Amino acid sequence: MKIQLLLVSMALISTSAFSQTSGGPDNYGYEWHDSNDPQGPTYNWIDITTVGTLASGLTDDNSVGQFSMPNFVYYGQAYNQLKIGSNGWLSFDNVANISHCFPTIPSAGGNGDNLVSPYMSDLNFLTSYPSFPNIGEIYYHDDVTNDRFIISYINVPWWQAGTPDWIGSNTFQVILSRADSSIIFQYNDVDQTNLIDVGGCATDLVIGIENFDGTDGISHSTEMVPADNYAIRFYAPYTCSPTDSMLAMQSCTEFYWDQTAMTYTSTGAYIDTISNVGGCDSIVTLDLTILPLPDNNVTQNNTILTSDETGANYQWLDCDNNYSIINGANNQSYTPMTTGNYAVEVTLNTCSDTSDCYIVDYTGIEEISGKQKQLVKMVDFMGRETEFKKNTPLIFIYSDGTRERIITIEE
Repeated sequence: MKIQLLLVSMALISTSAFSQTSGGPDNYGYEWHDSNDPQGPTYNWIDITTVGTLASGLTDDNSVGQFSMPNFVYYGQAYNQLKIGSNGWLSFDNVANISHCFPTIPSAGGNGDNLVSPYMSDLNFLTSYPSFPNIGEIYYHDDVTNDRFIISYINVPWWQAGTPDWIGSNTFQVILSRADSSIIFQYNDVDQTNLIDVGGCATDLVIGIENFDGTDGISHSTEMVPADNYAIRFYAPYTCSPTDSMLAMQSCTEFYWDQTAMTYTSTGAYIDTISNVGGCDSIVTLDLTILPLPDNNVTQNNTILTSDETGANYQWLDCDNNYSIINGANNQSYTPMTTGNYAVEVTLNTCSDTSDCYIVDYTGIEEISGKQKQLVKMVDFMGRETEFKKNTPLIFIYSDGTRERIITIEE
């Protein structure tokens, strides 16, 4: 209800008398800077009248919505619903109405909390006299590209007692930036002459923000009409977002982690805590598996060399030829064809190790002892065990360690 008897004057109250360019922080940490401050925003009006949605149903002393929007973090809580008030306020709660005389900011209880108040004053959208149409409008728009939600009050007059029951025109907007939880008020063209100063009310016009229960907030001004082409930005405090990451590694026998400049020799989880770019703790966990080296021992039975590791990959090497690989010698056992020194490289689960060199000596192998001997196996000239084949050079290996080179020719 309008209390017309309290109208005492029409006052020009402008930011020309307001020299402060920043304020805060409040208890939560919000602070504001205006477009006259070196740390403040640059005024940059965003026209959404051609892309935005018209908020219908606004009259005098009422609200519309709640309207859905992407999550916006405000005083540490995420909200996805917005109420738009006819009297120049927004709320993340389902507030019905806030009317003159308006609450101070912050102010617990009352008609509503969780307020964003760019121009909380006695505005009017109602056309009571058809011959004097009220052209005030509100548009809202989710600017997905720039990650922000915008609400614009366009040509909205103040209420007055008379015919028509409105006067003046005010165009301003609110920008909710999801990227950093900041809030920008922009004043494009506001009425510097017709704000009604009601006697006994010190809050005819209130600009500021307030938390969910009204116990914290930050006021920009009361009873002061901002200048045209003017902006205010409310900066949210930086909230740490600790990060966790996992690094899974396998290594043979040991692992050097350059992040900690330490060498680890045991399987386990190792943690390093560092400060990330935001100054928050970043926890990195190294999930380390240390794999053992394969058995590199070799058992020698006369001229037969056998790796002691089973189920691995094998590569026999010629120690006398700079450890060159012996083509085709990839079995667990190997019988060299000539006198020399031989080793084996054993690979198991990505880990490799090389044996010592073992000498195989064929000197005097043709000297046949008088003892009974048995044929143990036949190998080809590559050292691979084989069955008897005609017209093929073979090596017969006997139980006493002797061997014979034999070829049976059949035409």
